[in-house]
Order: sequence, then structure tokens, then C-alpha cells
Amino acid sequence: MRPIMLLMLAAVAVSSASATVAASSRPPMNPAVPRKAPSNFEEAIDRADQAVRAKDWPGVYQALRPLLNTDELAAQTGERRHAILLMFATAALVTNHADEALAQIKIASTMPQAEGHTWFIRMYAAAVLDDGAEALASLARLADLSPDEARALPHDMVLGIHELVSRMDKPSEALAQFDGILFRLGWQSDSALSEPDFLWTEYAGILLDRGDVAGARTVVARVSSPEQIIEMRADRRFDPVVRRGDPAFDPRRAALAQLAKLTQAAKASPDKLEPLLGQVGEMRRLGQFDAAQALIEAAIARVKAKGDKAYADFEDQSNWLYDIQARLLMDAGRVDEALAIQARGAQVQENGDDNTSQVLNLGDQYVSLGRPKEALAAIAKVGGMSGYGQMVRLYVEGCAQAQLGNTAKVQANIAEMRKLWPVNADALQDLLVCSGDLDGAAQVLIRRLADPQERTDTLADLQDFHDRGFTPPFAKVMGERLETILARPDVQAAIAEVGRIETYDLWPRDT
Repeated sequence: MRPIMLLMLAAVAVSSASATVAASSRPPMNPAVPRKAPSNFEEAIDRADQAVRAKDWPGVYQALRPLLNTDELAAQTGERRHAILLMFATAALVTNHADEALAQIKIASTMPQAEGHTWFIRMYAAAVLDDGAEALASLARLADLSPDEARALPHDMVLGIHELVSRMDKPSEALAQFDGILFRLGWQSDSALSEPDFLWTEYAGILLDRGDVAGARTVVARVSSPEQIIEMRADRRFDPVVRRGDPAFDPRRAALAQLAKLTQAAKASPDKLEPLLGQVGEMRRLGQFDAAQALIEAAIARVKAKGDKAYADFEDQSNWLYDIQARLLMDAGRVDEALAIQARGAQVQENGDDNTSQVLNLGDQYVSLGRPKEALAAIAKVGGMSGYGQMVRLYVEGCAQAQLGNTAKVQANIAEMRKLWPVNADALQDLLVCSGDLDGAAQVLIRRLADPQERTDTLADLQDFHDRGFTPPFAKVMGERLETILARPDVQAAIAEVGRIETYDLWPRDT
């Protein structure tokens, strides 16, 4: 979850709570009564109020923390006590004291003054602490009390909570509740590059597993993204709700509609990169490489002329601008130019942090080109990352070591990746393919196909798309090895049992 977004949300909560505290702080003064010196409690409230106005979140935290669990706080009116707890919890979140924030917001949420934003802060604190169950319960309460606020949840936050919920003890039940809440709210992503359709596909699959075909059909009617349509066509579980001859389930038609939507969004917001990058990505999927390259070159020229003022969201999106520029150059076989652009993009921060995604992408590109030493150098200083990112790093490092003949290091990475299963199991499969262990890779693939939570994504990865104009040499080797695996009778049987492989008049979006 992006720190800047948290600060914006915190400002709303703290300002609101501060106003409540100030408005109910002291009784009206009687001029005939000598004025008493303010108590330490009131002095602390004044300091907190001043810190709020100065956007000094550590100051808010430090002023209010000594007041917790005191008789003075307990003596305040319910409205004022709730506002103080809300203000403290929000400041504690911003200053990286999520455990303290959650403890106090739990108290505030039991009070009659608790409204939607109280539960929003409780949900956020739980998510920061990786408590999926608490975050899900808080989301449910937020949706009941303030559906508009729940409906406006940012995409980054929804993704973060979704990941936590998917790791709960009974993920299918938890995801059904999570997806169902968002579906009933009609939640829409605030990102032009990210549709909520993956949630609806997941939800429909869970409903189908429960035998609720009618419910699944209602959910599927909201799916329009090409990726999700391909996933549903590939997975036999969706056969009761997918009408294969219906234009609504034609991936190329969906891609064209998506392109039209993103093109319009880019025209409507010429000062933003995000919709433009979405438009270019969709053009690339449809094979419109020259037109996509022209748009990117125009965007790059604008950045060169105006710097970081060229686009309102340049700070957030610049790394992805360089990423897609590099991909288009690689598509055209302009390898050195592509690598130079990727190296530049890897130096741009990602959401205010080290650019882990681009660093790993650069390392992966070197591996695909059969340049292992450069791959290892590229990822040598990679920073903190999620479990998914750890699996990518282990793959890049392991595949580079395989190309160098370092079998012991490859096996060590494979062992570590097995411990992280099922996070990004695709990366483990790829490392086994890279190392030449096709039997091991086939076993992982069969296991992924047998796992209801892995199956749909796994089948989608196996679909047949157009080849790129340029395929890096080791990527070609990997593709040939995968074809050998797919020809095995045991793999063919595993695929046929749960899905199918189809050929599409599209290019793969993310390769």
C-alpha cells in the first residue's frame, strides 16, 4: 500500500477527528471566574491539534500517546474520547506503529460513535499487520456502515487485502466473502490499468464449485477483460456459464473493446500516463506494434521536453513507461536499446521505494538472452520484496546459475522455492525447466492443475498465442522444453481433465 495514499487518507481522518476534539474540548469561559491554567491533558490536546494543522504526524502521535489509558481520557465525553482514539490511531499508522493503531482503534470501534471511517482505519491497520481475518471482518463492517467509502477503496488496498485473505486457513470461504462484498458493492478499480474482473472470475469459480450456477452466471456477466475471458474458456469448471459462440466470450473482441475504452480514457486525460500505458499495452496485445511504439516515443519526447512535469502521474508511472518502451524495443529485436531502457527504468523508484519490479524484469531479460553474469549483476542489490517477488528473484538467480553450470546453487534455490509454495508456483516450474529437470517441471505443472486455486491461472499460461517478432535465444529454448513437457501423456491427461488449450489471434500481454 502506497505511503502517499495513506497520508492522504490519514489527513481526512485526522482533520475530522481534530475538529471534533477542538469543538468539544472545553466548556465556555465565564469572564467572572478566574481562568485556570490548562491541565496537562488539555495541553497535550492543543499540541496534537497544532501538529495536525502542520501535518506533523509524529507530533500527533507523541502528543496523544501519553493520554491513552488515563483517567482523564476515560472522563471525556464519548464523542471526544472516540475522536481522540481515531486521531491517535491514524497518526500511529502514518508513523509505522500499526500495532498500537489497531489496539486503540479496536476500542474506538466498540463505541456508539464508530462510523465507517473507524472501521476503515481498523481494516487498514490489520492489513499492515498481515492480519487477513481482522481485515476481512473490518471490511464487512465498513461495507455495512459506509458502502460509499467501501466502494471507493483504492486498487492497491484491495489487492493487498485480497492477498492476505487468500492465505487464510480456509481460503475458499474467505475469498467468497471478500469477493462477494466487493461484487455487491459494485466496486470499481481506481486504476486505468487494472480491472476488478479477476475478482469476479474468482468469485464465479467458487460459486460454481458450490453448485450455484445461477449466481455464477450473474457474476460472469460483469466480466469483460480479455485475460479473464481466456481464463474462463480454458477452465472446464466455467463451461456451464461460458457460451463459446457468444461474442461476449470472444477474447479478441474484448481486447478491441478494451483498447477503445483505454484510448478514450487517454484522450480524456492527456496529462496522465496511466491510461496511455494501458492503451499501448492493449495495442501490443493486438499486434499493433508500430502504432504502440509511436505513442511511446511521443510520450518519451514529451518527458524529455518537460521533465517530471510532463504528466501529472509521472512519479508513479515513469518506471512502467520505460518498461513498456523496453518491451516494444525487444519485440522489434533492438536488444541493446531495450536493455539500456530497462536499466534506466530499474533506477526509477516504484511508489517511493526501490524499484524491485524493474530490477527483476531486467534480470529476467538477461536470463532470456542467455547472459547469466549480467543477470546476476542486475539483481545483486535488489531490495525488499513480497513472497511473489522472492520467487522471481530465486528463479532469475537460479536460472542464471544453471546457465553457468552451478548445480548446487540451482538445487538450493529450488529447495527454497518449494518452501514458499504455492506463492508464484509458476516461477518454480520455470526454474525446473531452465535447469533441464523436465520430469520435475511436469510434476509441478500437474500439481498446479490439480489445485483449484492454481488451476485457472495455470491453464491461462498454457494457451497458444502468436509468437513475437523476436524471441530471445534462451526464451526459445525454454519454449521448446515446455512443448516437450506438454506432449507427455500424463500432462495431456491432467490438462484434459480440467481444461483445454486454445489458439488465439492475440499476442501475450505480459511477456
